[in-house]
Amino acid sequence: MRNSFYGKCQNCKQYNTFYAWYQLCDPKITVKGWTSTSRNDVIDKCIKGFQRKAIMYDDVIEWIPFDRLKDVKYIATGGFGSVFSAIWLDGMRVTEHLSECLKEFENHMQCKLMGSELMIYGLTKSTNNDNKLGPKADDYLMVLQFADSGNLYNGNILQNKIDSTAIRSYIADLGLSKKIEDHIPTGTLFGVMPYVAPEVLSDKNYTTAADVYGLGIIMAEMSTGQRHCDGLQFDNNLTFKIIDGLRPEFAPGTPVCYVKLAEKCMDQDLQKRPTANEISLKLFRLWGLLYYSDMSDNKLHIKEKFLDADKKIKELPNIIRKHPDSMYTSKPINTKELSIGIYLH
Repeated sequence: MRNSFYGKCQNCKQYNTFYAWYQLCDPKITVKGWTSTSRNDVIDKCIKGFQRKAIMYDDVIEWIPFDRLKDVKYIATGGFGSVFSAIWLDGMRVTEHLSECLKEFENHMQCKLMGSELMIYGLTKSTNNDNKLGPKADDYLMVLQFADSGNLYNGNILQNKIDSTAIRSYIADLGLSKKIEDHIPTGTLFGVMPYVAPEVLSDKNYTTAADVYGLGIIMAEMSTGQRHCDGLQFDNNLTFKIIDGLRPEFAPGTPVCYVKLAEKCMDQDLQKRPTANEISLKLFRLWGLLYYSDMSDNKLHIKEKFLDADKKIKELPNIIRKHPDSMYTSKPINTKELSIGIYLH
């Protein structure tokens, strides 16, 4: 919506729809004036497509020459790719295997356009030939904001070392995620066994309900700070236990409404699990209780339970990890083979 607070568009003199950005003019101007050095028409088309969809100045992405990145350092490897950190010499704009890489990039951008707080700057192509752990020459890379707060198990979230309002939908690695409509065949998949839904381990089709199951596991982990199945072998025996109902526990004092929502997400029957929209709405309402003062006795009681839980988090003992982090990265899981073992079991 146009607002005089944002100033006027330099092209048509109408009020901007955001800071230094007018939705009807700037996307077209950006695409027309942008010159890429990627030397790849498919990538250029992808970048221009998202430039046209930008709704604010900071959403505009670009092609970033690899030589404009320095101090490239290896961070970790997941099931589908590696993550590096680097310093972008030019920085973001200021006012004055290609198909798989693009699929990952497009999914990140869709999340960004739908509200993710993670900054996405653009794409680059590696010219590196030296660093053994670095990206290989001619590899395509996404340039994202560095999520420097560590992971869920470093204690920065679970031990209340950052303010709860700072928790956002930052993404470290979508693992070459697929869209909802993308077909994921049975027989094999990439994942971390403790987070894989029981029906998928039984070689059923992967659905969005399986993603909801994984979210339920993470919700329980955020309650205790304990990784699900830490110390257990990720083998057929664990598969049988998950299918038989093995689920993570919750820390004492965790609000009942939070526990019930997580348990619904982990329901054995995928038809009984809530949808992503239902979960989002429920969590948004719970989050809102922390900031509203005029509410019913029941809502006030729920708010007090969450505030009490925040205090109890500080009293949780430090947890010694039994498995290395590498155990919790995506790996191929042969569900066809597992299903045969389940039948014999």
